[in-house]
Amino acid sequence: MDMTIPIAQLLLPVGLPIWQGRSQATSQIGWGLKTALVLGYLVAIAQRFRARTPIQWIVGYMLFSAIGLSVVYLVQSIAFLFTGQLPSIVTRTGHPTSIVFALDLTLLIPFMIVGAIWLLQRKPWGYVLAGISTVKGPMYTLVWIRQQEVKF
Repeated sequence: MDMTIPIAQLLLPVGLPIWQGRSQATSQIGWGLKTALVLGYLVAIAQRFRARTPIQWIVGYMLFSAIGLSVVYLVQSIAFLFTGQLPSIVTRTGHPTSIVFALDLTLLIPFMIVGAIWLLQRKPWGYVLAGISTVKGPMYTLVWIRQQEVKF
């Protein structure tokens, strides 16, 4: 059985209500159908992996990255509480705060931790979040290293 998944269908806007001239019930039916479609693809993605897939290394990488980012951000934030000196990432950008800290601590890190747990449990979302974070993680690191070389 061919379980090819077109990338465009994976990127369906799940959860966005369809309000354009339709009733709320129609909107909720559309949302439910999109959710079911995406969940079907998630199961198909999970089925592509064998039981012998070495997920422990991937889980370790995800947790190492999540913990590492947390430590870096929290150390800088706690240092600010005690010294009153803004972290260098804030002073270099000229913004009053670091949106990167906020986004990473509220979105990226929790999704990496939950994704690692789900991958250990071999849940479909675990495979998807692992795929995202194993691509995003190295790219994020390369961008960060490059930014350190560039003076603002």
